[in-house]
Order: sequence, then C-alpha cells, then structure tokens
Amino acid sequence: MLERFSKTSDLNIIVIGDIILDEYIDGIITRMSAEAPIPVVDRTGSRCILGGSANVATNLKTLGANPILLGTIGDDEYGKIVCNMLDGLGIASTQLTKIKKPTTLKTRVTVDGKQIFRIDNEDISFISKEEEQSMLGQLNSIVDNQSIDAIILQDYNKGVFTESMIKSVIDLAKSYNIKTFVDPKFNNYWNYKDVDYFKPNKNEIFTALADDSISLKEAMQKTQVDLNCGHLICTLAQDGIAYLSASEYIHCPTKKIDVVDVSGAGDTTMAMIAIAALLGYNSTEILELSNAAGRAACLKYGVSTISMSDLKL
Repeated sequence: MLERFSKTSDLNIIVIGDIILDEYIDGIITRMSAEAPIPVVDRTGSRCILGGSANVATNLKTLGANPILLGTIGDDEYGKIVCNMLDGLGIASTQLTKIKKPTTLKTRVTVDGKQIFRIDNEDISFISKEEEQSMLGQLNSIVDNQSIDAIILQDYNKGVFTESMIKSVIDLAKSYNIKTFVDPKFNNYWNYKDVDYFKPNKNEIFTALADDSISLKEAMQKTQVDLNCGHLICTLAQDGIAYLSASEYIHCPTKKIDVVDVSGAGDTTMAMIAIAALLGYNSTEILELSNAAGRAACLKYGVSTISMSDLKL
C-alpha cells in the first residue's frame, strides 16, 4: 500500500495554526513536602518538543513532505526555542509572526514516565487585526510564488483563528484551487465552511451539535450538511476512525495496542490524512493509513513524530 509514498517529497503543504512548545520536566519522588501534603519532585532532566501546529508540520516532514509553517510566537525566549528547533529540522521559521502575546508553553512534570501534572502558560485572546494581516500577507506571498498542494488549518483555540482569518484562508485556497484540511476545536467549529476535509474527534462533533441522542453517522451527516464539507473524518480513539462523503460512510476499527501516550496523536493523524489524500489513496486506504499513524504515535512517549518505518498496517 505504501508505494505512492515515493511521491511524498513532491508535496508542498502549508500548515497554519496555533504553535505550542511542549516542555517536559522529568524527575523522581523521594519524599513528601513539609509545606503541604504533596510529593517533592527532584528534577533529573528536561526537554522541549514542538507541539500544536508545529507538531503537524514536523510529522509532515518526517513522513517525507515539504511543510511550510505559518503561525505566531511571542517575542520571548520560548519563541526563540521554537525557531531554533524548526530551523534544525529544516522547516523555515522566518515566516512566523511575532506577536505581543507570549509563546504558548505547556510544561509537563513526569515521574517514571507518567505525567503527574501540567502547567499551561498562554494567552488565548485573539491576535490583533494587524497581526492577522501580517499572517495573511505571508500566506499570499507563498501561494503567489510556489505551487502549493494543500493548506492545513490546525486550530487549538489559542487565538490565531479569528472568524475573518478562517474565511480569508479558505477563500484564498479556493481561488488557487488548493485543497483545505481542517482539524477544529470547539470555538470556531461552525466557521469552517466549504472545506475539503474536516477532522473533528468524537467529543468535538457531539459537543458542537449539543445532541448525544443521535448516532455517530447521523452526527457526521448533520455536520457535513451544515459545513458543506466534501469529506468528514471523525477520529474515535480506541474505536478507530469514521469517514463520510456524499457517496459513502465507512467505519474503520483500529488494532488494540498498549497505549503509551496519546499526546499529539491527533496531529500525526492529521498529517497522514493530508498526505494520503493528496497522494490519491481511496477513502478506505486513507482511514487505514491514518489509523496506523495514530497507533504509531500512541506507542511513543510524549508529543512525538513518526516516520514511514513506524507504520504497521
């Protein structure tokens, strides 16, 4: 099934969305605190991993495609770390927009490979109109000067996607005949109209509809009609993945695995959906490949990327 992936290096894919830096602080617990009934973690190490839309871009890269990342970072030390990490992976950071808000940082404290708590440092207010126009200017410049196969809109409700930003990106993609892929979150769910591929998870789709009395297929049908999207793909965690178009409905179960960590698995799945669709795989094959990608990500610790060698179909 993987023969077409020899053409992956021909794919130029823009990823637009909320950039997150995931910090992991590892440690051991040796005693309880004298100040409160809580354990004291002795730090043994730390590392940073690119998260959010940057994780989608890095998964595209490790799977062989050419990602172009557009997003925002703060004018701070964490923003510099993001840029240095992207540049080190061969993903240009020069087109990122520096904004007044801080770089979104998620700090996870782990003991024996398990998270014990997480601290989020973020400002989820919308970007300013000036910052929005800067990003759209970058997007226009890119599509004017090179061939683009797809735009992925990767939304984490961190403020990049204003209603006008969403409409501008979709309208631009349509004017250039560029395929659009959306990984939504709750706040903007119903603003992503007329896109090619829409990928909510099961919780997002039922929360958006505010109706848990209907079947998954009915929920997907209502969403597809309201958004007028060409292809609707719903991820179902351990139950696999479902697909709906105007002509077919498919549920593809996944193989049972001993999950290590689900962090970032949705990002990996989104990257695979885009690549598989652009390479011309049929709907069933897209689901099988996406299931395999999600499983591979869940077998790794922390937010992670996969490569072709990780796929077990």
